[in-house]
Amino acid sequence: MAHGITEFDTGCVGFETELGQAWHHRKEYLHFPNEVPFDKAMEAVGYSVAKRRLYMNGEKGFEVVDNAWALINERHGNVLFTSVSDRFEIVQNRTFLEMIRDDILAKHPDALSIESVGSLFGGRVMFANLRFGEDFAIPGDPSRTVNRLLLVNRFEMASPSAGLHSIRVVCDNTRRMAENQSAANDTLRKFMHRKGIADHMSDYAIDLAALYAGVKDEIEEMTVWTEIPVDDIDTDVLLQVVFPDPIGTKDSPVSPATLNTLRIHRESILQDTKGFAEYGKTANSVYALSQQIVNVIDHPRRTRGSDGAALWYDSLCGRRDTIKTRAFATIREQVEHR
Repeated sequence: MAHGITEFDTGCVGFETELGQAWHHRKEYLHFPNEVPFDKAMEAVGYSVAKRRLYMNGEKGFEVVDNAWALINERHGNVLFTSVSDRFEIVQNRTFLEMIRDDILAKHPDALSIESVGSLFGGRVMFANLRFGEDFAIPGDPSRTVNRLLLVNRFEMASPSAGLHSIRVVCDNTRRMAENQSAANDTLRKFMHRKGIADHMSDYAIDLAALYAGVKDEIEEMTVWTEIPVDDIDTDVLLQVVFPDPIGTKDSPVSPATLNTLRIHRESILQDTKGFAEYGKTANSVYALSQQIVNVIDHPRRTRGSDGAALWYDSLCGRRDTIKTRAFATIREQVEHR
């Protein structure tokens, strides 16, 4: 079950007018034309979780198991996790959402809004996906780069987390993709289920400031790229990173057809960088080249049928992400030394 949504789960998905409904069309997730209202978010995922003692059926009847507790979703009575220790500290979803409201949305009212919230696996995982506004757009480019902040609460051994990404999170599959992207761009933060976690999360505004600055730094860097003509850098070096020349052997030389295919791919990247209308005023710039490389690498041309989410996940976790990372590092080096 890639979406992770059970009959015990509820959620809200915003910006339906712009982005349409979630791919899974689960009735448990309500849709809203614009941002998700805070009261609706709280209503959907504001369930409480309790620790309940574990007992073992021994020789003298049921006996308490030392240092072992089960986590229970009090809204439905279902077990979320079978055994945690005394030290496991619960941060209720209501506290989590209030922190988002008071420490994030209230401090950045024009920059952030709730795009989606939801529970997964019967309430074992809760996510809140926040979306950045116009302040984080690339000048001249109507699309977005890193434009979302995902916060995840967990009632299991895995840690609550937060990170920046660019994915519309509406299920567990897209949540995993977003967290992997956050790990790849070094913005993923995790919190231990230990005493004081609520205080740490209340103080999370300090970490958020760093994440917020990270977004602004990335936008500022890419804004500079929009002003640099693509001809100012050595594109041959960059395209060798994306489509490197294959290494043949005496017994198995590289075929002319393979070399011709690579040449076509390299030329098409440069042609589309200069000609694609979607890049608007940024066409023919280093920024347009960087985005075209991402488009080519992430284009769903691999196997696994029509499962677009799986293709996106592969692009973040597999070799394609490594290629993108190396390509962006090469661009930065080329810009610095041009």
